[in-house]
Amino acid sequence: MSRVSATTTLVRVMYLSVLTCCILLAPGVEAKSSDTRPVTLQLSWHHQYQFAGYYLAEILGYYEQENLKVNILAGRPRISTVDEVISGRADFGIGNSDLLLHYAEGKKILALAAISQHAPTVLIALKSSGIQSIGDMKGKRVMLQPGYASLSLIAMLRQTGVMDKVQRIDSSMNIDDLVEGRTDLFNGYVSNEPYLLEERGIDYSVFNPYDYGIQFYSDVLFTRQNLNRTEPKMVDGFVRASLKGWRYAMDNPEKSINLITQFYPIDKTKPWLRYEANKLREMVVPDLVEIGHMSRLRWEKIAEQLHLMGLLDEKIDLGDFTSASAQRPLIDWEAIAPYVISVLIVLTAAAVTVILLIKLNRNLRKEVDTRIKAEHQATYLATHDPLTGLPNRILFMDRLENTLQRARREGNSPGLLFIDLDNFKIINDTYGHYKGDEALKRVADSVNSVIRESDTFARLGGDEFTLLIEHCEEHTFQILAQKVLSTIQEALYEMHTDIDLGASIGLLVIDDPMTDAEAILSRADNLMYRAKFNGKNHIETGKT
Repeated sequence: MSRVSATTTLVRVMYLSVLTCCILLAPGVEAKSSDTRPVTLQLSWHHQYQFAGYYLAEILGYYEQENLKVNILAGRPRISTVDEVISGRADFGIGNSDLLLHYAEGKKILALAAISQHAPTVLIALKSSGIQSIGDMKGKRVMLQPGYASLSLIAMLRQTGVMDKVQRIDSSMNIDDLVEGRTDLFNGYVSNEPYLLEERGIDYSVFNPYDYGIQFYSDVLFTRQNLNRTEPKMVDGFVRASLKGWRYAMDNPEKSINLITQFYPIDKTKPWLRYEANKLREMVVPDLVEIGHMSRLRWEKIAEQLHLMGLLDEKIDLGDFTSASAQRPLIDWEAIAPYVISVLIVLTAAAVTVILLIKLNRNLRKEVDTRIKAEHQATYLATHDPLTGLPNRILFMDRLENTLQRARREGNSPGLLFIDLDNFKIINDTYGHYKGDEALKRVADSVNSVIRESDTFARLGGDEFTLLIEHCEEHTFQILAQKVLSTIQEALYEMHTDIDLGASIGLLVIDDPMTDAEAILSRADNLMYRAKFNGKNHIETGKT
């Protein structure tokens, strides 16, 4: 063989070696094991659209692509998904924000992905019961799931001060108990029981924790920590395939319903499943947040709320509660070591490595930007009302505390307006909730247009708003309160309804900033109710 021929052959071998290494290292190309890993997922309830993403990941072969054979087990009454996972009877489970309470008890669980950004659990009362507000629940029978399975509902009742004033009953999970009078309030899902009541033509009222500042994650995918340590690739593969299934479910609801009903025993009609799919989308909010995203800050806020309500004895360190995948090395050197060695054999490895690092750097930059955006979106959702865009109760109370601290230092006197719309319920009953939503948005936009940038206008829930006014002269508080009332009256008048709409306002001048923030809010609330009692559509004033 000539020297030229030999050199040519060597170059060809080197070229093929580099090409092979590039193909092996290219994103999306992985060596697949021939062994399929059996995995068990324990659901928290019966088969229904609530778990659509997992069904679709199995039906469409996403789990198979990760070398997983997944057995999806339906939940049953009294079953604990946490106990099933910790014991090893299941590898993954579906839980809610009550996972924090189990974690605080020392159970080594790991939250992997939050499918629902808002809890779908609500309290339902019949319109005929006369229960129109949280305060009306005092002395009533309230069905809740055992323990803390109805955590968001318990948090709502505790935060509003009525948990100890209701008669708690273990839930039968049967809406007939509400219809037939065996309970006054029933714990339900926004995607289930309201549909059943509407089908029967029964009028009902819903009390949603989200409207009272309770913004807990729900349908959280979790596993046990030692499984994540021993089989991190399997755990990552399961999460990756599951989220792929959820993206398909969000993008293709009708196809998803057809597929799921073919393969799983779901005892619901297709119209009911469509209703459930629409409601679920409102909880997942895929247009705003990456599906499955969890914010450490939001988990800390949830833990803080639980601590303040006495549900957690002390603040807990969430160090290893949430998924550790982001803390693992971004490159699995052990997995790619054979490829790296092969590249090093080739004289052109340096160039190939540079190209790969540039590409990896771009991907990392993109991933970091995506995560930062998702964190910002999650933080916004946790602190703002989704309908009006106003600060919610959590953010308002935080700003009230900060305002009180400044007032103590500087000797200022802030002001607080507690605003409740008059005859708002009649709008919903007469014209429908879409008209009520229009009224709330009109009020938000109009008031924001007349207040100062330093003031905070917030929606606490339902038709209740608050306005926090930084320091100004006492007579100026009165002028601003009257301006706000006139603005609301004008905004509601422009809706052209036959209903006498307006607002009752309690104006509290905070001349003693040492007063507790909750006590200040309660005092302003009492002034507002005095305004309602004295004829509505006017202002009652007081001081701390």
